[in-house]
Amino acid sequence: MAGTMRLAVALNGYGLSHRGPEGVEREVLPWHEMLLIAETAEETGYESIFTPEIAAREAFSTLTGFAAATREILLATGVVPLRARTAPTLAMAAATVQDASDGRFVLGVGSRETIR
Repeated sequence: MAGTMRLAVALNGYGLSHRGPEGVEREVLPWHEMLLIAETAEETGYESIFTPEIAAREAFSTLTGFAAATREILLATGVVPLRARTAPTLAMAAATVQDASDGRFVLGVGSRETIR
């Protein structure tokens, strides 16, 4: 049975010089370039854009900016560690993006702990 392929963009805010968490300095994409990527993803038919919480920019603020620049694409966090914010602060941040995006927000949460 054939179906429709769904594509997502994972945008972490780093440029091409990013080498990982081993202490190497990373090139951070300018805000206007991140907005251009979000707008282009929407224009070319991508279903969603994800930005992780452990990126060059704070995920909720970034997604709120994307909400203002787009109209249809789903906007999602990567896994937001539950211990990084209080529950009310997390709820308020999520509600803000949900409202700014007219209901296009997806929240990913996790504990970031190793299960033994």
